[in-house]
Amino acid sequence: MYEQEEKKLTDFKNRLDEVSIPSDALDDAVMAGFYKAKKKKRPPYKIWLLQCAAAAILIIGFLASVRHSPTFANYISSIPGMEKIVEMIRDDKGLLAAVENEYYQKIGVSQEKNGLKVTIDGVIADEKGMMIFYTVESDNKEVKVTMLDARVKGENGEDLPAVISHGIPEESESNSYEGMVENFFQNEVEGKKFIWDVTLKEKNGFLEEHFQIPFTIPGDLKISKKIDVNQVVEVEGQRILFKTVTIYPTRVEIHTKFDSGNTKKILGLRDLRLVDEHGETWNRSTDIISTKISDDEITYYLQSNYFHEPKKLYIAMNEIEAIDKDEASVVVDIKNKKILKQPKGNVITEVDVNGEYIVFRIKANDFSSSVSFSEIKDADGNVIQSQGIYNRLDTGKGYIQIGEQISGLSEMKGPLIFEIGSFPSYIETNQKTRIK
Repeated sequence: MYEQEEKKLTDFKNRLDEVSIPSDALDDAVMAGFYKAKKKKRPPYKIWLLQCAAAAILIIGFLASVRHSPTFANYISSIPGMEKIVEMIRDDKGLLAAVENEYYQKIGVSQEKNGLKVTIDGVIADEKGMMIFYTVESDNKEVKVTMLDARVKGENGEDLPAVISHGIPEESESNSYEGMVENFFQNEVEGKKFIWDVTLKEKNGFLEEHFQIPFTIPGDLKISKKIDVNQVVEVEGQRILFKTVTIYPTRVEIHTKFDSGNTKKILGLRDLRLVDEHGETWNRSTDIISTKISDDEITYYLQSNYFHEPKKLYIAMNEIEAIDKDEASVVVDIKNKKILKQPKGNVITEVDVNGEYIVFRIKANDFSSSVSFSEIKDADGNVIQSQGIYNRLDTGKGYIQIGEQISGLSEMKGPLIFEIGSFPSYIETNQKTRIK
């Protein structure tokens, strides 16, 4: 669906110099690039300019595709502000397909308190996920607010356990901003009536406002499509079972289980993706979200292909992050600040104890090639909770510092065991498993 559009976009880009683009449209596209660029720490100047240009080309390409799709164009034009919503989700093929198939549902309910107004503009929702698109407005444009918390609750205020993600409000000269909050529920939800529980805080003051906004999803929620896969893949003697694939409009869940007899601890399937018979891919990023069920069982979450009905569908991967099981932990003598055990290669060069922090110095050029820990235990095997983690890159020096905050660290005497959650050790493969 989108691979062909990418080719059209490339052709379109090559013809840009020959096309007369209205100045207003170009200004809007450039501002969209600024809007996207401000979400992250600004990269070097030349790269930043290229990103802005790329964002402008993508927006122009999107507008061009709308002109070629009357249904999509009519749908976009019928809902005010829809272009901004599309810009928020343009990196997610599944959510874009939901909009294209008119599955975005307008809500338009608001609540006001002390000069602040929160509006739920609309949602893309299913049994397991809900994307809430919102607007915050202030009577005073000098008041800048940030979102402390935002969660969906049941009709009667009951908690709905979920993984929640929301961005930081954009700095703006106006007195309003738009955003999106992602909610991925632990269990499938029922019903169409909910409460959005939101807390806003003034950035440079003590003002804090709490909103509880009841809302009703006007249309029916799409039900999931489940594929019982139950296929084992073996790569260099390591066995991986793909149990089920469940496809929701907001995302895809792939339930995997690793053979307990494997000689390696599998830390992650870094570039897991769905591919159809035409080679169209969902989820190209190596930054894949997952939920650990047990040491040998993980659910991975990919972009959704719900609105695409391929004749054939494959699970594909090219890189497995894995480490020998007997090297899957780091043991630290906290009293003497020494590493007693770590994987081959000695990528951890130093360890220090500073108050409640234990700090590791790791050889790595970026965070993706660093080390992280999934669990901390004492010498008796008791799990110790980490109160916080920080990562610091020593730019140009090839080192990263990882600090784990542990309450009462100075009073602990025995060695601590850090179970490895990620490590730069990979098995290369070219695996495709047909599931449809």
